[in-house]
Amino acid sequence: MPGVQFEWTSDNEDLDIPNDNSILRNNTSYAPPYKDTWYVLTATDNLGMTVKDSVFYESIQTRATFRMEYWDKVALAWDGDLTSTWTKDQGSLDAPLTVRFRNESLNGVQFDWTLLDTLGGIPVTDVTTDTSQFVEFVYRTANKYYYPTLVSTSEEACTDTFELESPLFVAPSQLAIPNVFSPNGDLANDIWYFKHQSLQSCKVTVVDRTGKIMYRKKIDDIYLWEGWDGNVHETNRKAPEGQYYYIVEALGYDGVEYKDPTIIENWRTNRGGSATTGGTGTDGETAAQTVYTGWLYLFRGVGEY
Repeated sequence: MPGVQFEWTSDNEDLDIPNDNSILRNNTSYAPPYKDTWYVLTATDNLGMTVKDSVFYESIQTRATFRMEYWDKVALAWDGDLTSTWTKDQGSLDAPLTVRFRNESLNGVQFDWTLLDTLGGIPVTDVTTDTSQFVEFVYRTANKYYYPTLVSTSEEACTDTFELESPLFVAPSQLAIPNVFSPNGDLANDIWYFKHQSLQSCKVTVVDRTGKIMYRKKIDDIYLWEGWDGNVHETNRKAPEGQYYYIVEALGYDGVEYKDPTIIENWRTNRGGSATTGGTGTDGETAAQTVYTGWLYLFRGVGEY
């Protein structure tokens, strides 16, 4: 009609209507909304007079989607941005990895989850009926890719499936041990601890050059271990400055064993000399130790006796 303008609007703020004011004809959308929506057509003539008509669209389709949060074992908080990179101040995507799945699906009434899906594995499933319900799962096997999926079903039995573009990867076990620390109270490298990821169990022993045990600890949860502060048997008695021999034995959640089969032989061979059996470094974050027994140098500094 000459001189008349038309505009399509709706009560759905998230809806983008194609050809909303350019033509008057059946308005076809290949991306209909996921929620019930009123469409409104407004006609305005050249005198500014308007008339409106509306039509109700009842949505039958659904969209499945979710996001993940990870339990930070250091900060003791949920974090959606954890990576597989280890730091001493933040947890990582290592085993056991607790994942919380947040359901952000649209127009669904039943949600079928597949959480543990690995090649040759047995799927673990769950069903929820409300997007406010989140699902938690603990991945205990390291160095594996997982493919969690979600199927959302609408009230009209339409379905949609969501799976991650990139699979969830649980970091492999790692162990890197520095061979020097300085418990002198200057807040720099005061504690001896080491880089670790996905360790299921760990046992640490430190002996002096005569074989006398100075520190021994069986660690059930490596994230709760505070390291060795340089005191004898976790007392207030300080171990003397000098060389010590450490023995670390660990088992990874990926089945990797960290153990030197020549522990006693290495110690007996090197106890009288200055030979070492490992890497260097003063910070557990940067050390590149590849053996799990060796010499540890305890340096206190002037005035710390």
